[in-house]
Formats: sequence, C-alpha cells, structure tokens
Amino acid sequence: MKQLIRQWNSAGGLAGQFGALPVGSGRWAATIDESWWGWSGPFGGAIVALAVHVAADAVPGASVRAVDLRFVGKPAGGELILTPSVREVGRHTRIVDVAVTQGTAEIAIASVTAGRVGDRRCR
Repeated sequence: MKQLIRQWNSAGGLAGQFGALPVGSGRWAATIDESWWGWSGPFGGAIVALAVHVAADAVPGASVRAVDLRFVGKPAGGELILTPSVREVGRHTRIVDVAVTQGTAEIAIASVTAGRVGDRRCR
C-alpha cells in the first residue's frame, strides 16, 4: 500500500500522480491509477487528497485547516471531476465545498476549511 505522505514532495506531487488537471471554470479532472486502489475501488484517502488539492487551488494564499469528506456513492475506475464552491465566512476564513462526480453520479462531497493565521505573539 502506498503512503500519501511520501508523495507530497515527489515530482508533480499527488496531482501529478493522479493526472489532476484544471479543465476550466475552477473544475479539475483526475484519474486514480489502480496502484492506489483497495479491494473495491480507489482508496478514500486518495480522493480526500484530490479534494484538498482542488480546494487549496480555489483559495490561493490560504492554508487548509480542516477537511470533512462524505461518500455519497461508490467510486469506480475512470475520470473524476472535482468542482469547488467557495464561501467566505470571515475576514480570513473560507469554506470550500468540493463535489466529486464520476460520469453523472456524485460520489463524494468534501468541506474544506481554509484560512490564514494572523500575527500572533507569545506573551
């Protein structure tokens, strides 16, 4: 089993591993290679990593702070389309909802919280 953490610093990172490419209007397309599969389909962590990548791209200058992903369908082989939607919820905080679809079926919804840390001084 591959470990996601080892892929962050590799050439192309995870986006390169999954062939993730922007396809217009903020949307991304990716295909998860079968070497990233378990018994019944793509590893959930690979799909989470793609959703985080897409969310981070949608809010440049912000850092990802938290992610929640729910599977609403079963992923299979083939192209995934990831579509972000950004909500401003504070001066520096953004919530990015990422819909993950395959064909006409929605397979997952991620909610990614991103923001930036202000100047904090220890006292």
